[in-house]
Amino acid sequence: LKNLVPSSMIDILSGRINKARKHLKEQPGDWHNKVGISEETLGYVSPKIKDEIIESIKQALINDQQIQVKYHSLQESRAKDLRLHPLALVLRGVRTYLIARTHDAEDDTVMPYAVHRFKSVKVLEHKKTRRKRFNLKTCLDSDLMQFGVAEPIKLRLKLDTVMYKILKETPLSNQQQLEKTETGGLLTLPMRDSWSLKWWILSKSEHVEVLEPAAYREKIGALLKAAAKKYK
Repeated sequence: LKNLVPSSMIDILSGRINKARKHLKEQPGDWHNKVGISEETLGYVSPKIKDEIIESIKQALINDQQIQVKYHSLQESRAKDLRLHPLALVLRGVRTYLIARTHDAEDDTVMPYAVHRFKSVKVLEHKKTRRKRFNLKTCLDSDLMQFGVAEPIKLRLKLDTVMYKILKETPLSNQQQLEKTETGGLLTLPMRDSWSLKWWILSKSEHVEVLEPAAYREKIGALLKAAAKKYK
């Protein structure tokens, strides 16, 4: 919450949240000790973000100002200088991302930047952000934050009985088609080839088998073979 809310609102919200917690504890039945939240997957500790960096980004967003940054991506050996047009902050799990356009972008392409990978941020007070045709909901609905290709693939998976029951109870999407078989089931649905999909399939590899597309089956198979060699 701290990374997504303007500093001027933090104290107000903190006070109201603390007041709500106190009120809940005062209610009969010890309710605050009877409900909770648990992570479905293996949890991560939130990466550290310097206060001056997140505050500069929030200032630029509020005032529609550009920023000059040093950004160290996972793929690069050193930080790069970038001039960005900040558009939105998005919380994904424990990581905060800045959705932005590069200053030299020739179209309306936007990219997510992990805030904890910014080494420095300078607000360009007299340079206005180019927000034309940007809509956050449309952006999130496009699966930008899944870090995948734009066009979906028609995924077909063979499921064992356990995974068939899980996906029948909690579908991956409203578009999935599930067919029961003697050994479990068959799943068909359009999905973007993304990091999230790849990690999900690899984590469920004892329960699922990729049937189609053939190229994606080959890709997952190669990853599993490479992983299996490490345990020989």
